[in-house]
Amino acid sequence: MDKSIEELEKDLDTMNEIFRKYVRLSLTYEEQINNADLSDDQRKELLDKLSRENEKVQKAKLQIEKFERTIQSLKDGTIKMKTTVREMDKSEYLVAYN
Repeated sequence: MDKSIEELEKDLDTMNEIFRKYVRLSLTYEEQINNADLSDDQRKELLDKLSRENEKVQKAKLQIEKFERTIQSLKDGTIKMKTTVREMDKSEYLVAYN
């Protein structure tokens, strides 16, 4: 299934929005854990779990950044290809004209 660059950009926007929502949710959870009436062991265990989840999300963020670079490369490649095709069209016209 081929996707256009615009569709890929929409996917990227969705991924970024999900990431932002997760960051807000994570901060809320951390605040709730810190403010809850928990033993130190329970608090530490919950914060450790949250930390592990945050690490997974950070890895996902790196993948999102890689995806952004890939989309930019596709855009750059498309522009270069269009420019090359236009130049080829002009040169073929000149050769045919001469």
